[in-house]
Order: sequence, then C-alpha cells, then structure tokens
Amino acid sequence: MQLKHLILGLLALLMASLSFAQSFTYQGFLKQDGNPVNGTLSMTFRLFSTDTGGTALATVGPADVTLSNGFFTVELDFGTVWDGSARYLEIQVGATTLTPRVKINPTPYAVRANTANPIGGAGGDLSGSYPNPLVAGLQGRPVGTAAPANGQVLKWDGSSWAPADDLLGSSLWSQSGSHIFYNSGNVGIGTDSPSYPLHVETSAGERAIYGVYTATTTSNIVYGVYGQNNSSKSGSAGVLGWATATSGQVYGVAGRSDSSNAGVGVIGYASATSGGAGVYGTTNSNNGFGVLGNASALTGTTYGVAGQSNSPSGYGGYFLSVGKNSAVVAANVGGTVTFYSDWPSNWSGGLATYDIACAGIRYNVLTARSDERLKRDIQPLDPQHELQRLLSLRPVSYFWRDEHLNAALADQPQFGFIAQELREVFPELVLEGSDTDKTLSVNYQALIPLLVNALQVQQNTLQAQQAEIRQLREEVRQLRALLNKSQ
Repeated sequence: MQLKHLILGLLALLMASLSFAQSFTYQGFLKQDGNPVNGTLSMTFRLFSTDTGGTALATVGPADVTLSNGFFTVELDFGTVWDGSARYLEIQVGATTLTPRVKINPTPYAVRANTANPIGGAGGDLSGSYPNPLVAGLQGRPVGTAAPANGQVLKWDGSSWAPADDLLGSSLWSQSGSHIFYNSGNVGIGTDSPSYPLHVETSAGERAIYGVYTATTTSNIVYGVYGQNNSSKSGSAGVLGWATATSGQVYGVAGRSDSSNAGVGVIGYASATSGGAGVYGTTNSNNGFGVLGNASALTGTTYGVAGQSNSPSGYGGYFLSVGKNSAVVAANVGGTVTFYSDWPSNWSGGLATYDIACAGIRYNVLTARSDERLKRDIQPLDPQHELQRLLSLRPVSYFWRDEHLNAALADQPQFGFIAQELREVFPELVLEGSDTDKTLSVNYQALIPLLVNALQVQQNTLQAQQAEIRQLREEVRQLRALLNKSQ
C-alpha cells in the first residue's frame, strides 16, 4: 500500500513571538494506490525543526480524520514552538509515516489575519477605505448610484449597472403553489414578436418543439405531444401541421410509431359534438403531404394514420381534392406501389385504390374494365358445356348471420349461391380469403357472360324450334288441303 499527500493550503499560520501559541488549519489531499481515499483514518501530526531526523518539538494525535474524495481538513495547535525558525510537519497515517516532511514558513501577518479585518484603501471594484468600502463596479464596469425598488435586479444599460425590472422573473410570472403562469400576453422563444400564447421559432437543429415521455412502462395512455380542441367551429383542429414550402417532400404532420403492439403513428380525436377535426394537415408543396403517417414496426397491429370522430355528423377520415383522386389507398404489389385511377372522362373521381374488402357497397353505377388491350388468350365459351354447368347450379335464398353483417341487414333476405357448392362446378369463380377461416367469396360479375352465353344457346334453340314448328304447320296445312279435295 502506498500513501501520498498533497498540501492544498494553509489558512492561518505561525507566530508573532516566542510566547504566543497559535493554532492553524491544515488541508491536505491523500491518495492510496493512485486513487483518492474516502472514509475515516487515524492520523498523527508531529512538528520538527529539521526536514529529516531530529526529535519532534510537539505532537498532535493520533486522531480520527474524515476524508472525502481524498480531501481532509484538521485544526492543529502545537503550542509555543514558534520562534521564527524553520518548522517541518510530519504526518503519520495509521502505521505509515508519509515523506517528505512539509516545510511551514513563518508569516508576519498570520496573527492579524486571524483576528482583524483588512485596513487601508480599497481597490479593484471597491471604492473608499476598509473596514467599510463601497462596491463601485462589477467585472470592471461601474455600478450606478440609484437605489433599487422591490423586485428589481441589476442590469447593464450600456454604460453602468443600474436597477431595473426583472422582466423574466416574478414581475411577469405569477405563482400558484408549485406552478407559475402568465396571462398578460404572448410568450416567444426564438422570437421577440410572438403571435400566439406560445410562439417558438428556430432556424437551427431539427426540432422547434420536442416532446418526449421517458417512462417505458405505465398503466395509463401517455403522449409525447398532446393537442386538444373543444371548438365546434368547422375546420378547427386539435393539432395543425402546416408545411409552407412550395417544393420538396415535406410534411404538415408526420407521425411515427415503433411499437410492435398496436402502435399508432398519428391518432386524432375531435371531442366536440359537431364540427371540428381530429387531425388537420395542409401543405402548399407541389409534391408534399398534408398529413403523413409512418408505422415502421414490421409486426403488430399498426396504423400509419388512424382517424376517429365521435360526432354524429363528423368523419373518421375526410378527403377532398380539386382533381379526381380525392383519396389514394395504394397497395404494395411485388414491391411496386400500385393503385388504379383511370377515371372515365365524365366521372368526378374519388377513391383511387387497388383492392377493397368490405361488408357492402352502395353505388349508382358499377363498371368493370373490359378493354381488349388488357386481355390475353381470348377464347369463345363452349355453349353446351357452359349451359350444362349453369343448369347444375343451386340458387338459394338466405339470411346473413348477425356476427358477419350489420344487424339491420341481417333481417333482410338475400339471394345467391353457396360458395362451397359453386366451387364444385365453377372453381374459377370462387376465391379463398387470406383470413384464418379462409372465407370463400364469389365473383358474381363473372356469371354475367356465362348467363349471356346460356341465353344465346337458349335463343338459338328457340329459333330452331320455331322454324321447325312453322315447317310442321305448313305440312299440316298441306295435308288438310289434300283431305278436303278427296272428299
């Protein structure tokens, strides 16, 4: 074990005469094996007239001394041993004597420094004379002579330190318990002309306002940033994001969720019973997004954007465009973002998407793409074969189970086919779902050309039968004429 010590300073030293006994404070720094010592150690202090050898003039200790991060302070009084000669302090820690001894030099002003105030003229930032000098400056700058009022602080006015109102302190802010508040105007951060109750501006960094909830587990729903709007005025919003750039991929509001357990990139609620918007975003960019949500987790039930409205006249999601694509819901098909928007020229547009899975569709006109340029391997139907397949089908009436449809529709009779039966005859018209139950669905639209084909077969049969009937009628007429002549 190796102990080393370092003198930090002597606050009061030595003697003025042989008969005057003087105590002084000694501060030191002790390390063991290169590390500062902590705890309580037994120390003994001896005073010598030589730096090595000799007999101790006086001894203090052993005494328990407390050390913190290596530092310690002791009060030493060796009695009347000060005659102006050299003195050396030896320190023993436990059984270990530290070397070398520390030389203590006599100081003629030590006794007075321990018992009296400074005397003489003041200098620096002080004026006048001790013991009652005046503060004439701070950091070399003059202090004014005006007396401060209650609550004022010193401020630099360009020529001197002078009393002034504390505009950032209690003169503006009010206190309620452990809270402070301000109701007299707007507060600006990064701007001296705030336009709103809290107005934040910055041209540096990545965030003007940053909210983070740091707890990783909680029994409550928590929010990094929370916006609320109780206004019933149409167009009001709990949170408004506005990207004013006219170019670039910019976002009015961008939401992100990294949760793999029902995470939501952006979720908005409008609590008013009429009007209002849960989330409202606008952009002036020619290729920007009013609202963009990105749920980056690869598992779990996640939402890029989720909208909900509790108003009986509100909308969970509302989309409006001066073009035909009011809303686009695209699919990732083989790594390609895909949707259809080839609107007929006389249509106004609306939802452009790829596939739709739903309980019901209400429409005025339903059209299907049938352009020859979209098709290949075009073949005519086999009239007799397809007719026989159609004749083997079993049309039925039925009611939907309540758990699979709106209860109001569950009481209405429906007409169609049983998909399992239809698949035995027309497997190409039955699709299997990707859900766990592998629910079957029917391409009823594809039955139309089959029915037309059957109608054509029936019509050809009727026409042949009508021709045959006409021929038979002519033959009957001729036989009747021969019979009449024979009579």
